[in-house]
Amino acid sequence: MIHRDEHDTEFTILKNRLINDERLSFEASGFLVFMLALPDDWDFSIKGLAFKSNLSSKTVMRLIKELKSAGYVAQRR
Repeated sequence: MIHRDEHDTEFTILKNRLINDERLSFEASGFLVFMLALPDDWDFSIKGLAFKSNLSSKTVMRLIKELKSAGYVAQRR
């Protein structure tokens, strides 16, 4: 059984097709959900994402590459 809380604040709404996108690994879809839950003004740098997610920069770059190839992320320098 899954318990779901009432939603009043501090939640993220996602389309199921994002979660079920077979082009993405489970790790990449989870990382995308993590990024979508961050505030709009957050620093979306590789270093910042690595620190916040407790992943290595190499792992973050690999996940970003996967998300870019599926069209979920656009990267600007």
